[in-house]
Amino acid sequence: MKRNTKCLWILAVLVAGALAGPAWAQDAAAPKTVIEVQIKGNKQVPVGAIKVHIQSRVGAEYKEETVRQDKQRLLKTGRFASVKATSTTTNKGIIVTFVVAERPLVADLLFTGNKSIGTGDLQKELTFGRNDALDDVKIHEGLKAIEAKYKTEGFARVRVSVVKDERKVAYKIVEGPRVTIRRVDFKGNTHFWEMKLRFKVEVWRKMWPFVAGYYDQEKIDRDIITLRNLYVSEGFLDAEVLRELEYSDDKSRIVLTYVIRENQRYRVNKVVFEGSKIFDDKELSRT
Repeated sequence: MKRNTKCLWILAVLVAGALAGPAWAQDAAAPKTVIEVQIKGNKQVPVGAIKVHIQSRVGAEYKEETVRQDKQRLLKTGRFASVKATSTTTNKGIIVTFVVAERPLVADLLFTGNKSIGTGDLQKELTFGRNDALDDVKIHEGLKAIEAKYKTEGFARVRVSVVKDERKVAYKIVEGPRVTIRRVDFKGNTHFWEMKLRFKVEVWRKMWPFVAGYYDQEKIDRDIITLRNLYVSEGFLDAEVLRELEYSDDKSRIVLTYVIRENQRYRVNKVVFEGSKIFDDKELSRT
């Protein structure tokens, strides 16, 4: 009797193991499924606006790489100082939680000292505005953009500073005089006629109302490269191009002189081909 009872117990354990085995294997092999995506720490940015940047979806398979990319996308929006992502495993699936620390928003944006360029035009130079996240990098980029805008308008001595006070950003501008080109001269050129050089450069003297003639350092720098390349193309490999500026007493007008040092001109004496076994020198020289 005892022996029969023992056999029945063994049989019951084996049956139970056989029934439970496939279910256990199925659970172990089942994909990790996201059952919920939580957003915490946000006070200014709506949950919907945050989830737009998140690819971890309810019902999708949980992937650490996807969560990592979600975190990076949220940081790139510039609205958050930090983003932390955690995952919690439950018997139903995985809960993904993003904890964000928001940057303060720009409440006020001011410009002072801008007499020659309107506030609206300066705002267009910025990559942020009111109610955008307060981002130190974008604020500094805005300062440089405002300076560049003024310099293209002839304000070579403009000075721009910025003050950030809690949620207010204020750009202070000292324009200085607007500088115009009174005359453009060339000195040292013997190989090229002056007229040819004049039509190669971007900078022209003021000819109202057709040419504003504002002083623009970037254009001058490009002209120097253009003129040197012109000489190099004619064999003046050591050519140098410099610039001289002569200001008027009030610093509002200048005479710009491109100083050219042509130096020695090089010519091709002989062309030698080596290593060719199929074509001779005459055939190669014709190509």
